[in-house]
Amino acid sequence: MCIRDRFMMGVLLAIPLGAPCIVLAILNSMVLAFYAAELKRLGLVGNLTVGYLVGSTFLFGGLAVKKLQAVSILAAMAALSTVGRELIKDIEDMKGDRKIGLKTFPLHHGPRATAALAIVFIAGAIALSPLPYLLELFGTTYLALVTISVLTLIGAAIIVAQSQKPKAASRASLVCKVGMGIGLLAFLAGAIA
Repeated sequence: MCIRDRFMMGVLLAIPLGAPCIVLAILNSMVLAFYAAELKRLGLVGNLTVGYLVGSTFLFGGLAVKKLQAVSILAAMAALSTVGRELIKDIEDMKGDRKIGLKTFPLHHGPRATAALAIVFIAGAIALSPLPYLLELFGTTYLALVTISVLTLIGAAIIVAQSQKPKAASRASLVCKVGMGIGLLAFLAGAIA
């Protein structure tokens, strides 16, 4: 099955979910195709695109079940933390990216500036994390798990702030991924509780 057919299948599967889901499926198919063709090689624009696509998967779910408030916060947190992690991964991959001619953010602005920007994105996700609890969308189960997620993300930020060597960036990326996973568990537990 070719890429075009996969995109068409995704849009067709969105039809029973209503017009907003269809529109988002079409938009994301176009964004993903453009990302693969062009944006992937353009550094920060590519990172932001990946963040949008990850966050929009949660928006799609929220549109499908018509519960956008909590899901919008999750989408924003996912997008921000994903961009932060993508930037950290770019630090780790600098040597290979340089060889193949990619225009990544750290190759243009250096690993220290990239680490600082990654921390800003991660901090944005952290800043949003208490909102579901403060808005009384989720209870203490969410708060307990999201606190662990936040501490893990802070750990990733500390690692990449202290060193921008590939090994440290690899470790920070992994820690960030774990923190993001715990954050997702916090949302699932909050929704169930």
